[in-house]
Amino acid sequence: MSIFTQQHIDDVQEVIKKSNGQGHITKKMLLGDEEAEVNRQNQRIQQLMEEVDSMPEGQTKEMMQDCIQDMLSFYGFGLSRILDIISNSSSAAAKDIYNKLIEDGFVSSLLLIHELHPLDLKTRLHVALEKVRPYIDGHGGHIEILSLENGIAKIKLSGNCKGCPSSENTLELGIKKAVEECCPDLLGLEVEGVE
Repeated sequence: MSIFTQQHIDDVQEVIKKSNGQGHITKKMLLGDEEAEVNRQNQRIQQLMEEVDSMPEGQTKEMMQDCIQDMLSFYGFGLSRILDIISNSSSAAAKDIYNKLIEDGFVSSLLLIHELHPLDLKTRLHVALEKVRPYIDGHGGHIEILSLENGIAKIKLSGNCKGCPSSENTLELGIKKAVEECCPDLLGLEVEGVE
């Protein structure tokens, strides 16, 4: 019996779609050939999963889905053990490695797929906004989280950002990108103060 449901497989597909050459796998996170290889693998996995989905119902399709679920469970258990070993170490180096792992966009996505990410969605949303806060503050603006309910975040731009003609560009280029990188599991983002 697998602990993974069809929703887990759908989540894997969604993260893969978001990371195919855009999304949250960027050159900052991976270098040259690594980026190309990860994107190639993501595309291949997506293709294979779509082929399994399109198979007629029957024993072969069920066996393929069970295989995928068991592989996800197996690797999820491995990731969980790695995090446990690192987080249970008292050395400063282990804590540094642990923090680097959870801050890495690619690793973070894997942790989210397996429901292992140590930071909840609200905390990761705060982290994302802190990344863009210096830019917004530098232009006399302010950003705040109004609410986070049912996977939908509502944020507010105020100060010089409210009604500023470039606030939409700020939103597109900065805020949405930071939120997508830290919170690929966020279902929606609503922003007040943008024309």
